[in-house]
Formats: sequence, C-alpha cells, structure tokens
Amino acid sequence: MNNLEQNNAEKERVEFVIDQVSPKDAYDIQKLILDAAREVYLNGGKTVEEIEKNAEVALSHDSIKKVAEGLSEFTENDKGIVAKVGDRIVGYFSVERGDDKNEVKAAFVLPEFQGKGIASKLWNDIKGFLNPDVDTYLGVYSTNVNAINFYKKLGFEETGKISTGRILPEMEMVLKSVKAK
Repeated sequence: MNNLEQNNAEKERVEFVIDQVSPKDAYDIQKLILDAAREVYLNGGKTVEEIEKNAEVALSHDSIKKVAEGLSEFTENDKGIVAKVGDRIVGYFSVERGDDKNEVKAAFVLPEFQGKGIASKLWNDIKGFLNPDVDTYLGVYSTNVNAINFYKKLGFEETGKISTGRILPEMEMVLKSVKAK
C-alpha cells in the first residue's frame, strides 16, 4: 500500500463501539432514522415540507414515548444494538428471531458514517442472535439503492414483493438459511 492509499484508508476508519439499545436511546434513534432516510425520502419524491412534517411527528413527545416503550418491551426474541461514536448514536439495527422466520426490523446508519464498516459490524454482531435454521427477511425502501446493494453483499436476495410502506414503497429481501440452500 502506498502512502496515498494508506492516508485514504485512515480517513475512512472511524472509532465506534457497539452497545445494546436502551429505552433512553429513543430520541436519538428516531433522529438517526430521520437523518439517515432524508435523502431516500427526497429521491422517492417526498417534498422537504413532507419530510419536516414527518420529523415533527416522529420527534414529538408522544412518539418518543412510544418508541421508548417499544424498546423496553423487547422479549428474548428481540435484539437491538447501536453504534456510537463518542456519545452519538450513528447506527441502529433491530431484529426479531422466530421459529419460522427472522426479521430485520430496522437497519440505519447516518449518511456521513456509511462506507466505514459500521453497518457490517452491526450486522456481524446481531446475526449470531438470529435462528440459523430459518430465512431472514427485511423491507427496504425501493429507492434506497445503497442499502439494497449492501444487503445483496450480505447475501440477501429480492423476493419480488413490493409493499406500499408507511412512507415509500418497500421491497422485500430474504437471506436464505443454510438449511434452505
């Protein structure tokens, strides 16, 4: 590796820690999701006004309270983890383990921290929690090309199912279990 390549590689690295999610993280997680999805919403045809209105609702006291309650109600089949740079949450993954299927409930990394290995580390930390004998499903905004490509690198495949989604159309993807292959 020459000096230029080494300098570029050092610029890409970022120090972060992985931690269990906590109800006290509710506001930061909501803010992270909004910030991470902003460009995807714009690419999907949402206006700045629509995004700001959605953010106002998502960051309201009632919404934050509901998110915190949801995080506190995780069962032995739920797991959520966050990536932190200092005290700042820059990534969040949440999954549900099941007997018939696993589901990735949330997977977000702030845009300025994408491409730095955070999503891969979050996935590698959380995938061991999942039931290896069943398929793992997720929904991803169909306009989120970066996320789709990331999931494909992990081995996820498009199922062909598209749903209307809460905000934008979502595409279903599946990672086949070792048994199914």
